Parts: sequence; structure tokens; C-alpha cells
Amino acid sequence: MLAIKPIVPKPKNIDWIHDNNVRRDKIYLLLCIINYILITAHPRNRFAQKLHNLITQYPIINTSNMGFPDSWSNDKFWSM
Repeated sequence: MLAIKPIVPKPKNIDWIHDNNVRRDKIYLLLCIINYILITAHPRNRFAQKLHNLITQYPIINTSNMGFPDSWSNDKFWSM
């Protein structure tokens, strides 16, 4: 649980996640915000790919407990 819940940024020219049911008290939203900032600062960064690889490398991790939707990696936001 996050003590300080982040606020979802208002997207401009960057697609935002398509799942509107994201919990504000889970790490997934924070990772989305980090990815958004990184795309803004450096559009060709590899954060999304590295996150996907890390989660794939450790399948024992329960991503739903971290607030990840089932098909999070298929969202256009993560494939930029």
C-alpha cells in the first residue's frame, strides 16, 4: 500500500493506459507515471521493455497484487 496516493496525470500527446480501473494505492500506477515521465523526457527509453522482461523473468511475482491488469503489457501505453 502506498501512503501517498499518486494523481493520474492528464495525458497530452502520449497515450495513457486504457484501463480506467487502476487502483491508486498500488505500485502499478506509480510505474505508469514513471513510464509517462520517461517517455516525455526520452521517447526511446527502454523502461517498459525492461519492466516486462523483469516481470517475465520472475513469474512467481503476483502482478495482480501490485495492481497490474491482466493484459497490461498489451496496452499501447507500454509498447511505445
